[in-house]
Amino acid sequence: MDPLLSPALIGQGSSFFIEHVFNMKAAAIAVAIVVFVVLLSCYTPRSLSNLSWRMKLCKAYKIDGETGFRVIKYFHDKTDGHRLKHDMQTKTLPRMVHIKKPPEYCQLWTRVKLPRTKLEGSSFLRLVTVFLSKTRHIREMRQVSTSIVVSTRYKLTEKERFKDGCFLRMAFTTVRPDLSLQGILDAHSSSIQSIRAAPALVDSLADRAYYTSTNYTFNKWMLNTIELADGRNMRLHHGGARIRLKDLLAIKFPLDIKCIAEGDDVWTLLVNPYFYSIGAT
Repeated sequence: MDPLLSPALIGQGSSFFIEHVFNMKAAAIAVAIVVFVVLLSCYTPRSLSNLSWRMKLCKAYKIDGETGFRVIKYFHDKTDGHRLKHDMQTKTLPRMVHIKKPPEYCQLWTRVKLPRTKLEGSSFLRLVTVFLSKTRHIREMRQVSTSIVVSTRYKLTEKERFKDGCFLRMAFTTVRPDLSLQGILDAHSSSIQSIRAAPALVDSLADRAYYTSTNYTFNKWMLNTIELADGRNMRLHHGGARIRLKDLLAIKFPLDIKCIAEGDDVWTLLVNPYFYSIGAT
Protein backbone atom coordinates (compact mmCIF):
# COMPACT_ATOMS: atom_id res chain seq x y z
CA MET A 1 0.00 0.00 0.00
CA ASP A 2 1.18 3.46 -0.80
CA PRO A 3 2.25 4.99 2.55
CA LEU A 4 0.56 8.23 1.51
CA LEU A 5 -2.75 6.39 1.45
CA SER A 6 -2.41 4.78 4.86
CA PRO A 7 -5.54 5.03 7.07
CA ALA A 8 -3.61 7.00 9.70
CA LEU A 9 -2.60 9.74 7.25
CA ILE A 10 -6.05 9.82 5.69
CA GLY A 11 -7.55 10.22 9.17
CA GLN A 12 -5.14 13.03 9.99
CA GLY A 13 -5.99 14.77 6.71
CA SER A 14 -9.71 14.50 7.40
CA SER A 15 -9.28 15.89 10.91
CA PHE A 16 -7.23 18.78 9.60
CA PHE A 17 -9.83 19.53 6.92
CA ILE A 18 -12.69 19.42 9.41
CA GLU A 19 -10.81 21.65 11.87
CA HIS A 20 -9.95 24.09 9.08
CA VAL A 21 -13.59 24.31 7.97
CA PHE A 22 -14.71 24.74 11.60
CA ASN A 23 -12.20 27.58 12.14
CA MET A 24 -13.35 29.29 8.97
CA LYS A 25 -16.97 29.07 10.07
CA ALA A 26 -16.10 30.38 13.55
CA ALA A 27 -14.17 33.29 12.03
CA ALA A 28 -17.05 34.08 9.68
CA ILE A 29 -19.54 34.03 12.59
CA ALA A 30 -17.26 36.27 14.65
CA VAL A 31 -16.95 38.76 11.78
CA ALA A 32 -20.72 38.69 11.26
CA ILE A 33 -21.30 39.37 14.96
CA VAL A 34 -18.86 42.30 14.93
CA VAL A 35 -20.49 43.76 11.80
CA PHE A 36 -23.94 43.29 13.33
CA VAL A 37 -22.91 45.01 16.58
CA VAL A 38 -21.30 47.92 14.70
CA LEU A 39 -24.35 48.36 12.47
CA LEU A 40 -26.69 48.10 15.45
CA SER A 41 -24.66 50.68 17.37
CA CYS A 42 -24.63 53.15 14.50
CA TYR A 43 -28.04 52.45 12.97
CA THR A 44 -30.23 51.67 15.94
CA PRO A 45 -33.97 50.96 15.51
CA ARG A 46 -36.18 53.45 17.33
CA SER A 47 -37.66 50.78 19.59
CA LEU A 48 -34.19 49.76 20.78
CA SER A 49 -33.02 53.36 21.18
CA ASN A 50 -36.12 54.10 23.27
CA LEU A 51 -35.17 51.26 25.62
CA SER A 52 -32.04 53.22 26.54
CA TRP A 53 -34.40 55.84 28.02
CA ARG A 54 -36.22 53.24 30.13
CA MET A 55 -36.71 54.91 33.49
CA LYS A 56 -39.76 55.45 35.68
CA LEU A 57 -40.01 59.09 36.74
CA CYS A 58 -42.17 60.85 39.28
CA LYS A 59 -42.88 64.58 39.59
CA ALA A 60 -45.05 66.46 42.08
CA TYR A 61 -46.96 69.53 40.92
CA LYS A 62 -49.18 71.99 42.75
CA ILE A 63 -51.96 73.83 40.91
CA ASP A 64 -52.63 77.47 41.80
CA GLY A 65 -55.19 77.62 44.61
CA GLU A 66 -54.81 73.96 45.66
CA THR A 67 -53.27 72.76 48.91
CA GLY A 68 -52.19 69.30 47.78
CA PHE A 69 -50.08 67.85 44.98
CA ARG A 70 -50.74 66.17 41.67
CA VAL A 71 -48.18 63.38 41.31
CA ILE A 72 -47.26 62.58 37.71
CA LYS A 73 -45.66 59.18 37.02
CA TYR A 74 -44.46 57.95 33.64
CA PHE A 75 -41.86 55.87 31.80
CA HIS A 76 -39.44 57.99 29.82
CA ASP A 77 -39.12 55.53 26.94
CA LYS A 78 -42.84 56.04 26.27
CA THR A 79 -42.86 59.84 26.31
CA ASP A 80 -40.77 63.02 26.33
CA GLY A 81 -41.22 66.60 27.50
CA HIS A 82 -43.34 67.81 24.58
CA ARG A 83 -45.75 64.87 24.76
CA LEU A 84 -45.90 64.93 28.56
CA LYS A 85 -46.74 68.65 28.57
CA HIS A 86 -49.46 68.09 25.97
CA ASP A 87 -50.98 65.23 27.99
CA MET A 88 -50.93 67.28 31.20
CA GLN A 89 -52.74 70.12 29.44
CA THR A 90 -55.33 68.01 27.62
CA LYS A 91 -55.98 64.85 29.66
CA THR A 92 -57.41 64.16 33.11
CA LEU A 93 -54.83 64.79 35.82
CA PRO A 94 -54.25 62.47 38.80
CA ARG A 95 -56.35 63.37 41.82
CA MET A 96 -54.92 65.78 44.37
CA VAL A 97 -53.16 64.17 47.33
CA HIS A 98 -51.69 65.56 50.55
CA ILE A 99 -48.19 64.22 51.17
CA LYS A 100 -45.65 65.38 53.73
CA LYS A 101 -42.62 64.68 51.56
CA PRO A 102 -43.37 65.14 47.86
CA PRO A 103 -40.76 63.67 45.49
CA GLU A 104 -37.84 65.98 44.79
CA TYR A 105 -36.77 66.39 41.19
CA CYS A 106 -33.25 67.73 41.72
CA GLN A 107 -30.48 67.53 44.27
CA LEU A 108 -29.19 71.07 43.72
CA TRP A 109 -30.57 74.26 42.24
CA THR A 110 -29.51 77.84 41.68
CA ARG A 111 -30.63 80.99 39.88
CA VAL A 112 -28.49 82.83 37.34
CA LYS A 113 -28.74 86.35 35.94
CA LEU A 114 -26.76 86.58 32.72
CA PRO A 115 -24.29 89.46 32.51
CA ARG A 116 -24.50 91.90 29.64
CA THR A 117 -22.25 90.68 26.84
CA LYS A 118 -21.77 91.21 23.12
CA LEU A 119 -22.48 87.55 22.42
CA GLU A 120 -24.72 86.92 19.42
CA GLY A 121 -27.14 84.10 20.09
CA SER A 122 -30.19 82.99 22.06
CA SER A 123 -30.44 83.54 25.80
CA PHE A 124 -30.12 79.77 26.30
CA LEU A 125 -26.90 79.46 24.31
CA ARG A 126 -25.48 82.53 26.04
CA LEU A 127 -26.27 80.83 29.36
CA VAL A 128 -24.45 77.66 28.27
CA THR A 129 -21.50 79.70 27.01
CA VAL A 130 -21.09 81.85 30.12
CA PHE A 131 -21.53 78.83 32.39
CA LEU A 132 -18.88 76.76 30.59
CA SER A 133 -16.41 79.64 30.41
CA LYS A 134 -16.42 79.85 34.20
CA THR A 135 -16.22 76.12 34.99
CA ARG A 136 -13.28 74.61 36.79
CA HIS A 137 -12.41 72.59 33.67
CA ILE A 138 -11.88 75.64 31.48
CA ARG A 139 -10.11 77.60 34.21
CA GLU A 140 -7.66 74.69 34.51
CA MET A 141 -7.21 74.73 30.71
CA ARG A 142 -8.91 71.38 30.12
CA GLN A 143 -11.41 70.73 27.34
CA VAL A 144 -15.05 70.05 28.14
CA SER A 145 -17.51 67.79 26.36
CA THR A 146 -21.19 68.72 26.44
CA SER A 147 -24.53 67.42 25.23
CA ILE A 148 -27.64 69.48 24.59
CA VAL A 149 -31.05 67.82 24.48
CA VAL A 150 -32.80 68.40 21.14
CA SER A 151 -36.40 67.36 20.49
CA THR A 152 -37.20 65.74 17.13
CA ARG A 153 -40.92 65.25 17.79
CA TYR A 154 -41.71 68.29 15.62
CA LYS A 155 -40.54 66.24 12.61
CA LEU A 156 -43.47 63.85 13.00
CA THR A 157 -46.61 64.34 10.94
CA GLU A 158 -49.48 66.19 12.60
CA LYS A 159 -51.36 62.91 12.91
CA GLU A 160 -48.46 61.24 14.76
CA ARG A 161 -47.23 64.32 16.64
CA PHE A 162 -48.07 62.97 20.10
CA LYS A 163 -47.66 59.23 19.64
CA ASP A 164 -45.80 57.02 22.14
CA GLY A 165 -42.03 57.21 22.17
CA CYS A 166 -39.10 59.34 23.26
CA PHE A 167 -38.15 61.58 20.36
CA LEU A 168 -34.99 63.17 21.71
CA ARG A 169 -31.45 63.42 20.43
CA MET A 170 -28.21 64.80 21.88
CA ALA A 171 -26.14 67.51 20.22
CA PHE A 172 -22.52 66.89 21.24
CA THR A 173 -19.85 69.59 21.41
CA THR A 174 -16.23 69.58 22.51
CA VAL A 175 -15.10 72.89 24.00
CA ARG A 176 -11.40 73.68 23.92
CA PRO A 177 -10.11 76.08 26.59
CA ASP A 178 -8.66 78.39 23.91
CA LEU A 179 -12.06 79.07 22.29
CA SER A 180 -13.51 82.56 22.58
CA LEU A 181 -16.94 83.05 24.13
CA GLN A 182 -18.48 83.53 20.69
CA GLY A 183 -16.59 80.44 19.50
CA ILE A 184 -18.12 78.36 22.30
CA LEU A 185 -21.62 79.64 21.46
CA ASP A 186 -21.19 79.07 17.71
CA ALA A 187 -19.88 75.53 18.25
CA HIS A 188 -23.00 74.60 20.24
CA SER A 189 -25.28 76.30 17.74
CA SER A 190 -23.68 74.32 14.91
CA SER A 191 -24.10 71.03 16.80
CA ILE A 192 -27.80 71.72 17.37
CA GLN A 193 -28.37 72.67 13.72
CA SER A 194 -26.66 69.44 12.61
CA ILE A 195 -29.09 67.38 14.69
CA ARG A 196 -32.08 69.31 13.37
CA ALA A 197 -30.93 68.86 9.78
CA ALA A 198 -30.35 65.11 10.12
CA PRO A 199 -33.22 62.74 9.25
CA ALA A 200 -32.74 60.53 12.34
CA LEU A 201 -35.43 60.88 15.01
CA VAL A 202 -33.50 59.11 17.77
CA ASP A 203 -29.88 58.57 18.76
CA SER A 204 -27.96 55.41 17.99
CA LEU A 205 -26.69 53.21 20.81
CA ALA A 206 -23.22 54.58 20.09
CA ASP A 207 -24.54 58.10 20.66
CA ARG A 208 -26.30 57.01 23.85
CA ALA A 209 -23.06 55.48 25.12
CA TYR A 210 -21.06 58.63 24.26
CA TYR A 211 -23.63 60.75 26.10
CA THR A 212 -22.65 59.13 29.39
CA SER A 213 -19.06 60.34 28.96
CA THR A 214 -19.85 64.05 28.55
CA ASN A 215 -19.15 66.54 31.34
CA TYR A 216 -22.41 68.49 31.15
CA THR A 217 -25.86 67.95 29.69
CA PHE A 218 -27.95 71.09 29.18
CA ASN A 219 -31.69 70.88 28.67
CA LYS A 220 -33.86 73.93 27.90
CA TRP A 221 -36.65 72.58 30.05
CA MET A 222 -40.38 73.22 29.65
CA LEU A 223 -41.89 71.20 32.51
CA ASN A 224 -41.36 73.55 35.43
CA THR A 225 -44.64 75.48 35.00
CA ILE A 226 -47.54 74.15 32.93
CA GLU A 227 -50.42 76.44 31.97
CA LEU A 228 -53.72 74.56 32.06
CA ALA A 229 -56.77 75.12 29.86
CA ASP A 230 -58.58 77.02 32.63
CA GLY A 231 -55.73 79.53 32.93
CA ARG A 232 -54.30 78.16 36.18
CA ASN A 233 -50.66 77.12 36.44
CA MET A 234 -49.24 73.79 37.56
CA ARG A 235 -45.91 74.36 39.28
CA LEU A 236 -43.24 71.73 39.86
CA HIS A 237 -42.01 70.98 43.37
CA HIS A 238 -38.33 70.67 42.44
CA GLY A 239 -36.91 70.42 45.97
CA GLY A 240 -33.15 70.11 46.34
CA ALA A 241 -30.62 72.28 48.13
CA ARG A 242 -29.79 75.74 46.84
CA ILE A 243 -26.15 76.13 45.86
CA ARG A 244 -24.13 79.20 44.98
CA LEU A 245 -23.20 79.40 41.32
CA LYS A 246 -19.47 79.58 42.07
CA ASP A 247 -19.72 76.36 44.09
CA LEU A 248 -21.65 74.67 41.29
CA LEU A 249 -19.00 75.72 38.77
CA ALA A 250 -16.31 74.10 40.93
CA ILE A 251 -17.90 70.62 40.79
CA LYS A 252 -15.82 68.27 38.65
CA PHE A 253 -18.09 65.27 38.20
CA PRO A 254 -20.59 65.16 35.29
CA LEU A 255 -23.82 67.10 35.75
CA ASP A 256 -27.27 67.09 34.18
CA ILE A 257 -28.66 70.65 34.14
CA LYS A 258 -32.28 71.57 33.43
CA CYS A 259 -32.39 75.24 32.38
CA ILE A 260 -35.64 77.11 33.07
CA ALA A 261 -36.16 80.55 31.53
CA GLU A 262 -37.61 83.03 34.04
CA GLY A 263 -37.44 86.05 31.71
CA ASP A 264 -35.05 89.02 31.36
CA ASP A 265 -32.03 86.68 31.03
CA VAL A 266 -32.74 85.08 34.41
CA TRP A 267 -32.48 81.26 34.53
CA THR A 268 -33.17 78.67 37.19
CA LEU A 269 -30.91 75.62 36.99
CA LEU A 270 -32.06 72.26 38.37
CA VAL A 271 -28.97 70.10 38.79
CA ASN A 272 -28.39 66.39 39.27
CA PRO A 273 -25.25 64.26 38.98
CA TYR A 274 -25.35 61.88 36.00
CA PHE A 275 -25.52 58.75 38.12
CA TYR A 276 -28.77 60.08 39.62
CA SER A 277 -30.50 61.41 36.53
CA ILE A 278 -29.02 59.70 33.45
CA GLY A 279 -31.76 59.48 30.88
CA ALA A 280 -34.17 61.61 32.90
CA THR A 281 -35.11 64.64 30.82
